[in-house]
Order: sequence, then structure tokens, then C-alpha cells
Amino acid sequence: MTTAIYGDELPVCGWETWVPIKINCFVWRMLQNKIPVAPNLINRGMSLLSTDCRACVSEVESTKLVFLDCNRAKAIWRLISIWCGWDFTGLDSFKHLLDITEEPQSKCDRRLLIAIVYSTFWFIWKQRNERVFNARIVSIDSTVEEIKRSLFGWFKLRSKHNEAVWSIWANSPLLCTKD
Repeated sequence: MTTAIYGDELPVCGWETWVPIKINCFVWRMLQNKIPVAPNLINRGMSLLSTDCRACVSEVESTKLVFLDCNRAKAIWRLISIWCGWDFTGLDSFKHLLDITEEPQSKCDRRLLIAIVYSTFWFIWKQRNERVFNARIVSIDSTVEEIKRSLFGWFKLRSKHNEAVWSIWANSPLLCTKD
């Protein structure tokens, strides 16, 4: 059995067509711990000025830290949880995070929750890269708004719910999956 560096079984990464293919590929690489965070870059022979997380500065950057444990990531997950009415906070592994998306009875709700998780991973990574490469700190609120806006467009274009309304989506996206 393959295990992740986090001590749990590698989570199964399903392909979600409601988000762009580049996000599916990114999430697959992230769950394999193959994205360019400090320890992975050092393992590839790169020398770095610092291995600290650029957001919390007190810990060595890792995939888990960037997406789950960093205070910025936790704040984003907290706001996403409030927005969609699904608790993504306090999770200790990627497997646990993806497992909770299996709980809803409706297949459509499950797909939307997976799309929310994948999109959140993507935009956490994007705001991390803005900080690292452009010395630009993107606010947590604007990151969450970008997740909502982008996912709304993808949801309308890629699902059968092309008549979804922004005012409903902005307050409770799972209501948009109801027929």
C-alpha cells in the first residue's frame, strides 16, 4: 500500500469535469506530493534562500502546510465552509478532506463539493505563488471571492445547471444543484 508523507493512505483523486482540466491535473500532482514546495525542490537539487512558509514564516513549507495547516489556508477553508454550509475546517489530512465530500446523498451535491475543494486548492496555490514570486499578498477575502466567481462560471458552463443564479450561488451554492 502506498502512503503519503502525511502518514495516511493516498486519497483517491477523481476527475471532476466541472473544473478545468489544469485544476484536476494540479490536484492529482498535489495529492502525490509532486508540487514545487521547499522540501520537494531541495530533493530535486535546488538551493533555496529559505524553506519557511511565506505566509506563517515559522514553519518549513510543505504541501500539507500550504493547503491545510497554514493560518491563511485555515482562514480560507473557514470562509469556504461558511459559504457552502459544509464544514471543511479542522481536517488533518487530504484524505479526510476528500472523504467528507462523499457524505451527501445527492451525486450532484458530491460533485459540487469536490469542485469546491479542488478550486480551493487551486486558488490557495495561486495566492501562495503571488506571495512567493511577486511579493504580493492577496487578501483572504479576495481569494474566497475569486473561488466563488470562477467556480460559478465553470458550474454554469460545465454542468446541466446553466440557469444558476449568482444571488443564490453567492449565499449557498448547494441550493443551485436542486432541480
